[in-house]
Amino acid sequence: MLDYTILSDHTLPPGQYWIDVRLTFGDPEFVPQRAPIIGAPPLQSATGAEWASLLIDAPDNDLAFSIFGVLESPMTATEDLQETIAGLFLDYGTQTSFEAKLRNVLTALAAGDEAAACRALRDFINAVRAQSGKKLSEAAATALIAEATRIQGLIGC
Repeated sequence: MLDYTILSDHTLPPGQYWIDVRLTFGDPEFVPQRAPIIGAPPLQSATGAEWASLLIDAPDNDLAFSIFGVLESPMTATEDLQETIAGLFLDYGTQTSFEAKLRNVLTALAAGDEAAACRALRDFINAVRAQSGKKLSEAAATALIAEATRIQGLIGC
């Protein structure tokens, strides 16, 4: 028995995903759909020689595929932000200050204290704003603030 899940207009939460279109069961009517050119409409072939557009020749066909992935958590997103900070090669004091604020976020998340994590992220954002155009370029500050704001959304601040 096959287990089918039908998703329509579904939004996946942040994470890393990949799609699998391999034939994994013995249904002779199923042919994996693919497009021979990136960006072209999906095509199907029963023989491998004749291609028919799913959108033009068979408009009622649906694509069969599986989505696999790893959901992003506030903890992993914060750890990634720490790595971003390390890659900016800031002066020691600025980098240490930013890292301390992100460690506070991680400590709060590990303790399950979302309110404290939100406060620590606000502290981080304020510190980044204070250094914008000084010890941190405005573009880097904008990117760091955007990521911290996105993490706040993951937490539900």
